[in-house]
Amino acid sequence: MQYCQENKGLEIYGYHAEHIFSNKFIKQKVDYIHFNPVKDKIVTLPEDYYFSSARNYGGLDK
Repeated sequence: MQYCQENKGLEIYGYHAEHIFSNKFIKQKVDYIHFNPVKDKIVTLPEDYYFSSARNYGGLDK
């Protein structure tokens, strides 16, 4: 792994688990995931991204 970091530009990101402590917290995380394609200008609305669960939340079929 160190070889790949030094010679191939491998980057390691430190992810950490968080406790789910409220519905507001869950909604914040789901919204973050759903709005990533919008932020990256792939789609205009989260439910327009075919592979997103936002379509299910919006009542749309896959």
